[in-house]
Amino acid sequence: CRVLFNAFENIEQISTRLASIKSGIPLARFIKPHLLTEEEYLDVVNAMHSLGEYKERLKIVRNASIDRVRALCDEFKPDIVIWDFLQRFAHRYDLGSHGTLAHEVGKAVSDLQDMAIDKNAVVFCLSQIRRSVDDYQRSYSKTVEYRPPDVSELKESGDIENYADNIFMAWWPWRDTMSDKLNPNDYRISVQKNKLGPLGNVSVHLNVETLKISDWKIA
Repeated sequence: CRVLFNAFENIEQISTRLASIKSGIPLARFIKPHLLTEEEYLDVVNAMHSLGEYKERLKIVRNASIDRVRALCDEFKPDIVIWDFLQRFAHRYDLGSHGTLAHEVGKAVSDLQDMAIDKNAVVFCLSQIRRSVDDYQRSYSKTVEYRPPDVSELKESGDIENYADNIFMAWWPWRDTMSDKLNPNDYRISVQKNKLGPLGNVSVHLNVETLKISDWKIA
C-alpha cells in the first residue's frame, strides 16, 4: 500500500527505525555508528540504502497543513494517511476567544474525517494521552496490578471519540511498571472503539532491539 506520513517532530527517526525493523539490525547501531566495527557499519549503510524500495510507496512530510495534505493526496493517491500528532495540528485552528483546545481538536478530527472520505484513504491520527505515574502503577508488593489506557485519557477526548470509527490504544504493560514479573516483549493494542466489530485487547510481540511488532493474537 501507499502511505503518506505527516509528522510534526522526530521526523529524522523514521528512516532509521524503518531500516532497523526491515533488516533486523538493532536500532542502537543506527543511533551510534561511531561505536561499530567496520563490518557492522557497512551492514547499517546497506540497510539504509535498501529503503530505496519504499520511494514510490512512502511519502513523508513535515508539519503540513490539511490543504497541503489534500493536494498531496491528489498527487500521491495514498491508501493510508498517518497524522502525527493530533493535538499539535489542532493548535492551528483559531476559533476565537470562546474556543478551547477541545473545540480545536473536534474541528481537526472532523476535517480529517472529511478528507478520508473525499480522498478514499484510511486516516490514522496519533494522539497524546494524559496519565500520571500513579495512574500507571499500582501497589504490587504481592501482585502486579496495571490497567490499559482508556478513551477518556486521550487529551481533549470528547470529540475524538465521537468522530473516530476506531480507537486503538497502544499499551506496554512492562514499561508501565518495570516489573520483573512481566515480559518486556508483551505489548498490547487495546481496542476501545470499533464501529464494525468487537472491543478487546490484542496481544503482540515487541522486539525491544528493533521495535518491530509482530505475532498479533487476540488476548
